[in-house]
Amino acid sequence: SGVDAKWYKDESISQAERDLKAFPEIEAIGAVEDEELWSIVETHLLSLPVKMLTMSDLDTMWFELRKFSWTSSSVDHTLRSAAPVIDPNDPIYQDFLLTLTYGGMSGILKGDTNEEIDESDSESNSDNGNDLMSAVKVKDILQLLRGEVSATTLEDCIDNVERMNQACNSTPSSQLTSMLIALGHDRSRADLDKQKQITLFKKWTKTVKKTSTHVKLLPPSVSGSDDDDTSECSSSSSSCEFYEYSFPYDMLNAKDLTNELAMRMGGHRYIASGSVPGPHRKPANKKQRVEALLYLDKHPNEVQNQDEEAEEDLLLSDLTREIISGVIKRAFLKPHKDMADKSATRFGHQNEMPYLKQYYDDSRNGLVPDIDIFHIRNCGLAMQTEREYVRDSADAIAFENIGFESLDSHPVECKCRSGGGYRGSVKKAMDIQKRIAELEGRDGRRRLVSGKGAVYAVVKSSDTDKMKELLPNSHERIQLLHHAFCYDKKKATLLVGKSDGRLLYGLVVQFEDELLESYGRILDHLYKNGLKQFYEDDTSKLPTKLIENIILGDDKLKQKFQLDDFFTSFLTFRALIPSKSKANFPIPPCEKGIPFEHSLWNGSKGGSDTVTRFTYNCQVVLPIRTPQTVVSARLLMLYMVLYHRGCQAVTMRKQPDADIDTLKTIRDRNNKRIAFHSTLQYLCSLLLQNATSARTSSAGEVQEEDANKPLVEPAPRATRSNRSWRHETDDRITEAAGRTGATPGGRGKPLRPKNPSAEFALFQRRAQVCPGRPMKVGKLKQKRGQDGKIQFVRRVCALCGTEGCSYECNGCHQALCFDTDRCIALSEALSSDRELEMKAKAPGLKSLTSGDVPAKWCRAGETKKGSGEYKYVLKTCFHHCHPNYLIDIDLNLEPDDDASDVDEQLERVSQNASSLNSPEAAA
Repeated sequence: SGVDAKWYKDESISQAERDLKAFPEIEAIGAVEDEELWSIVETHLLSLPVKMLTMSDLDTMWFELRKFSWTSSSVDHTLRSAAPVIDPNDPIYQDFLLTLTYGGMSGILKGDTNEEIDESDSESNSDNGNDLMSAVKVKDILQLLRGEVSATTLEDCIDNVERMNQACNSTPSSQLTSMLIALGHDRSRADLDKQKQITLFKKWTKTVKKTSTHVKLLPPSVSGSDDDDTSECSSSSSSCEFYEYSFPYDMLNAKDLTNELAMRMGGHRYIASGSVPGPHRKPANKKQRVEALLYLDKHPNEVQNQDEEAEEDLLLSDLTREIISGVIKRAFLKPHKDMADKSATRFGHQNEMPYLKQYYDDSRNGLVPDIDIFHIRNCGLAMQTEREYVRDSADAIAFENIGFESLDSHPVECKCRSGGGYRGSVKKAMDIQKRIAELEGRDGRRRLVSGKGAVYAVVKSSDTDKMKELLPNSHERIQLLHHAFCYDKKKATLLVGKSDGRLLYGLVVQFEDELLESYGRILDHLYKNGLKQFYEDDTSKLPTKLIENIILGDDKLKQKFQLDDFFTSFLTFRALIPSKSKANFPIPPCEKGIPFEHSLWNGSKGGSDTVTRFTYNCQVVLPIRTPQTVVSARLLMLYMVLYHRGCQAVTMRKQPDADIDTLKTIRDRNNKRIAFHSTLQYLCSLLLQNATSARTSSAGEVQEEDANKPLVEPAPRATRSNRSWRHETDDRITEAAGRTGATPGGRGKPLRPKNPSAEFALFQRRAQVCPGRPMKVGKLKQKRGQDGKIQFVRRVCALCGTEGCSYECNGCHQALCFDTDRCIALSEALSSDRELEMKAKAPGLKSLTSGDVPAKWCRAGETKKGSGEYKYVLKTCFHHCHPNYLIDIDLNLEPDDDASDVDEQLERVSQNASSLNSPEAAA
């Protein structure tokens, strides 16, 4: 990708030297000049508990090596989905509680209800049903409401739902997200603004009582029910009233309905195969999916999965399913939804260097509390040495002085606020900046008012109030914790700035040992219960059906990936696991990763795919375009490319030097020596000669020594009937048509295209030095049974645009006025939007400005030497486009000249011709 990576194959380079290349210096900050200090920095970098996998981020290998591992994004996603299924009696529960409390998400755990709730509302929350506000309680209520429900059970459910309805306003947003997911909403729709979450949740609570219908059923003794509530009811009465609840599936969108139905059936494949029980075996729209789900609510026993592999998937625990789902969905990064997201990402990468430079300068000036930074370096993708499944990609590593000849470092993360929504909200970032300035005191407020310098704050991870105030985004909290854990550091810095490169504030988060240890135990627990399957030697145990359902259940993933694509990517990842791979790490930046088998095929299959690239600047116009002619032309071009490569190989004067030359330099040298269009010109003339020879020899009219000459025939004897169309034949006149290597336009191509292609630009360049001559052209018009007549053609002049032009150049085939004064028409055209086009065609018009009139006459020397009388030549459109028409210029330069390339020769001729525009120069 433009980076010198020849060192990568050098076996003499030690692993320590390779590892140091993964920490490139920042140009704005510079390198450490003191050699002794740099030696200490090198020792510190090599002592970090990480193995560097790449030298940069966001290249091909970075995307491949971060897959199927615990990165900050995959951990954040998996924590949210796996936490609700953690048993409170499990020892890992306390680790989840501590980590999620730091992240502001403890409300998604079972049995936890105190996630960042204000103390002023704690008493009212306990009375308003906050003990019920969890995804587990929602699932329990839904399970009770499925099918037939007794009056006692329904009354309890309605009471609980009403308490939920009252408590939802004081419930944290993350807790509402998990509850909406339990109702069937997709995470992208559930993770909304809190007010929208409350609206969606209340829509369900209102339907619990309204949509329940009073249905009188048989006594439970007759129906055979074993429910405790119905037993009590049967003992008090001979008959019992039951209630039938219908879930309001209309509140879900089409995507949510599809995922809910797939979950109930055991996979998307059962929907696609038409195995859904009920009135619609293969529901195709929203209404049919709603009816299918209502049918399954009433007949849950009719769901039968016949696939044996599906039975194996059913043996997986809920935790394993959530872990695998989080790994798969974060392994393939989704494309941005719109241009705003792309712009935010672009601004973020562009502004990393300015943020880091300002952070460095502020620290040197003593503005960052308790941190003295003397150097900052970038870093690539890192893997924790003890855990090869934990990987991290921080934006930079900052080095700080902590004592005499000792130093420490910490990871740095940069964020750019550039648009709407919280993650890109400039307004909320500026509110946090004001709050940090207040905490700093007078100096912070002074910098805030002056706009010079950022403000900084140090906060402990256990200080929930400050964390909620200064770092409200739970995603960024987990990201900083992951950085610190991977590099085994006690702190990490978050830099937040605007899109113009100005840093707003910096937040240094200090982590307690207990939190870091709990986070490590969580990663180990998630690895053992799900991620471990991707690292085991036996890949046959992978739950392929579950993976396929996860891919097909995600709208964006299924548009780009199928199960085969997953395995291709998975096997590539397996080949790059450091403990199993023979590759050297870190890997240099690369634009493309190609498997060895594919690369071998590309290198040995021939040059057919390079024909289009070689012929890009060579316009090919087929007079008759049919499938047969297109294929024939393609085959001819293929052989021309092979011939061209052979000519370059046999005429090579210098052997390639493996230490200096690259493939690009060798190709550039060959193309300068023998250009592709030169080869095409030679081959075209050779093929035309052979075609003419074959045609004339078959007719038996030409002698062997004249076989390659153009066709020349005299006119027939004059008669009264052929007087109007009698003509002779001389193909030599138009034989120069191929001199420019291209024609101005083919069938259906405009003479002056709005968006000129590279081929058209090449034609214009060669037409400026066209050696052609003018000829007045006519066409033979003859009706059946009548004598023919040759009429002059009337075309549009390619330069002035005047209609009625009958002259054409036999070299470039442009229609140009030759015997008529067009000065006024040229002046008007130069004043229009065609000015640049005309000056590109006619070098003699480049010196004219808008409104100027080109000269009508050109003085061409004295009539007799010393007489003082001069000859004047009329200058028309043809003369402006052909400045060499009246002047003999040698176009056949020797190959040993400085300009050996044909394009350079043409450019030299064009430069010489541009000085022959004035009458004095012509004289």
